[in-house]
Amino acid sequence: MPLTNFSVGDGANDKSVSQSVSQSVSQSVSQSVSQSVSQSVSQSVSQSVSQSVSQSVSQSVSQSVSQSVSQSVSQSVSQSVSQSVSQSVSQSVSQSVSQSVSQPASQPASQPASQPASQPASQPASQPASQPASQSVSQSVSQSVSQSVSQSVSQSVGQSVSQSVSQTVSQQLDSFKRSYSIQSKLGEGSFGEVFCVQCRSSKKKYAAKVVKNVKHQDKILQNDKLIPMEVWALKRLSGHPNIATFMEHHQIKDKIVIVTDYLSGYSDLFDHIEEHGRLTELSARNVIRQVVEVVGFCFKMGIDHRDIKEENIMYNPAGDQIKLIDFGSASVLSNRAYNFVRGTDIYIPPEHYLNSQYYPKPGAVWAIGCLAFCCLSSFTPFTSLNQIVSTGPDWSLLAHCSTDSLDFVKCSLNISEKKRMPFHMMRHHLWVVDSIEEFSNLELECSL
Repeated sequence: MPLTNFSVGDGANDKSVSQSVSQSVSQSVSQSVSQSVSQSVSQSVSQSVSQSVSQSVSQSVSQSVSQSVSQSVSQSVSQSVSQSVSQSVSQSVSQSVSQSVSQPASQPASQPASQPASQPASQPASQPASQPASQSVSQSVSQSVSQSVSQSVSQSVGQSVSQSVSQTVSQQLDSFKRSYSIQSKLGEGSFGEVFCVQCRSSKKKYAAKVVKNVKHQDKILQNDKLIPMEVWALKRLSGHPNIATFMEHHQIKDKIVIVTDYLSGYSDLFDHIEEHGRLTELSARNVIRQVVEVVGFCFKMGIDHRDIKEENIMYNPAGDQIKLIDFGSASVLSNRAYNFVRGTDIYIPPEHYLNSQYYPKPGAVWAIGCLAFCCLSSFTPFTSLNQIVSTGPDWSLLAHCSTDSLDFVKCSLNISEKKRMPFHMMRHHLWVVDSIEEFSNLELECSL
């Protein structure tokens, strides 16, 4: 029976009112709820869940957990939200209908019987009761469903994410432990720690770097996934003879474990110089030449290391072989100036302190000049900011060096960025090239 045929002014008893209201409200609710719930739930849940889950889960979970968490969270959230919305809508509609039925039925009893008589004859007496009942049910259902869905979705998403993260972290930790056993600690720094690990199946040794607070590291988008810059750089550069070979990485909570080949016979250049003193000029030249080559390769691949120093050069005295390590400060190479510092203060070029910015390649030339000074003297060239921006290093510490080596360091550490040796000329410098014949070939290459 249509809701407009129900009249509150004809003296019907409570039972009859109750039945009429129930039937009328049923049909009205059916239509109202269908429209209201479909629009309300469709919009609210779609927007809320899409935005909330997409942003929260995407940002929080994607960054701190691997792809498997995203997939499991998506499935869990999807199932939980469906069940929760279904239950919530069902409960909300029941509550709203019963509240709305009791309210319209009790209102006519308190109204004077003469009230409908004052309405115009052309207007059905039931209309005043029909409109409030319909609006009331629609609003009540809308509000109740909205609140219930919102609470249910929040609780469901929270529980699902929490359970999925815990399960995935546990699985990844188990996966790493099943693959490797920790043999010894190789070193530590502000970034985290490095361990020697052994593969359980092949018994081969590897280096495992555990990086803390990975959520604060730069990320880069690769194959629709955000991965830490250091992992991306190592993957991209792996295979070069002067860079440790990347094997794999594991993400566990807010840490990443980067597995690379184990460098047997190597120690970091800083420790070697501390123990054995300065390098011979021939060894220093061999080291600097390899550093220039590997940094040039990084530039070619679109990566700036940004923290070239003795601690990040692994050195093997047998053959003067080096490996450039620790890409935790790396950036994507661009032609724009850096307006923020990464790396070690005393290896940052003077233009940063004077102009609050510096360019990638002149910055790399300065750092390589600092490294060459240290290799040849066993001392860092600068101990104060005043030396960097004004007085320069103590050149007497290189008094024993050849003219060519001294010229290379001075050209690299020129305080004026414009007068500093360009990066592409470093490998052409007479001190760096192997022989006069190679130098002649490079001169010919430059003139062409």
